[in-house]
Amino acid sequence: MSNKKAPCVSVFLSYYNDADFLRSAIDAVLNQDFQDFELILLNHATTDNCREIARSYNDKRIIHIDKKFNYGAGCGILIKDMLAVARGKYVKFCCADDILHKDCLGTLFNYMEKHPDVGCVCSDIDFINLQGKNINRKSHITQVCFDNLLKSFSRGDNYVKYPTVMMKKSVLENIAIDRSFIMFLDVSLWVELLCAGYNMQRINKKLVSYRIHNGQVSRIFGNCSLLEMIKLADVFYKIGDVKLVKSVCDDVEYSKSLTQKDKKYFPLIVALHHLQGKNVSFAISGYLKIHDLMNDDEFRADVEQRFGFTIAEFRKLYKELPALRCFLNTEFKKISFGKLLKLVARRIFRVLTPKFYRDYFYRTKGVLK
Repeated sequence: MSNKKAPCVSVFLSYYNDADFLRSAIDAVLNQDFQDFELILLNHATTDNCREIARSYNDKRIIHIDKKFNYGAGCGILIKDMLAVARGKYVKFCCADDILHKDCLGTLFNYMEKHPDVGCVCSDIDFINLQGKNINRKSHITQVCFDNLLKSFSRGDNYVKYPTVMMKKSVLENIAIDRSFIMFLDVSLWVELLCAGYNMQRINKKLVSYRIHNGQVSRIFGNCSLLEMIKLADVFYKIGDVKLVKSVCDDVEYSKSLTQKDKKYFPLIVALHHLQGKNVSFAISGYLKIHDLMNDDEFRADVEQRFGFTIAEFRKLYKELPALRCFLNTEFKKISFGKLLKLVARRIFRVLTPKFYRDYFYRTKGVLK
């Protein structure tokens, strides 16, 4: 294996119980116009016949990895395992339920070769349904400003789809890969990349068909997003370049006077930016970060002297968080009047009824839980 000429691109494709889609995904990769690639197929302890489908191909470009355990979709461990055997100059992410257009690899590869300053490139997408038929749905990626992409991510927005991305292998090896994310592994990679000073760009062309179906991770684990996004917001505290801090946090007055020598204050500025936004997860992250920073006596004294920012100013900020108001207003708008009455009745019942009768009522009636 080591004596063979290294391919230009390593395509990463992991699968788990994707028997309905896997063959189409593999065929789309193998039938690309651009052929200088290797395809790394990772069996994520599948319980259907995906492994048999994957190994039915007699193609020397395919590398197989079998995992004994299922670590969960979106797990960064899988990327680390595929990265360990990848030999390409570039890494192309791919999903078992999506389909690469015939010119996908070639278009992305040529762009990367012509733009050596770019660490990562993505494309636009179209949407298909469970049966592979086109859905009339807009991707919205053209609305994102790639000149300040990190600022979009700092609001909790992500229109960069994982299977559209090609990245330099050297870049992927130099950024942190989270092992625990389910929902936000992909965007955590983009944020890590940008915080480290690498460049990400977009090709305004549809190169991937993105499948919408009920088995998607985003549909199954959607309730994880609120908590995971708090950890995603923490990644922004890694920003170490003053120009980047100023561009992302231009809504924070203190950022205007920053110099590179003020690097120790960058996490505070980012946290203040999180607090002032409308994303509740990012606001929680910002509160927790400033709370910890202001408990450091030396740092608190420095911040007061440098910016005039004290505990009193911090309390004023989180007294009425814009994100919390926005979140509560949105959530209450979703609740019908009947459901709201039920929630109020349940709360009154829990507060006014003695614990003994309350527990008995729950056990025997099984209502108001």
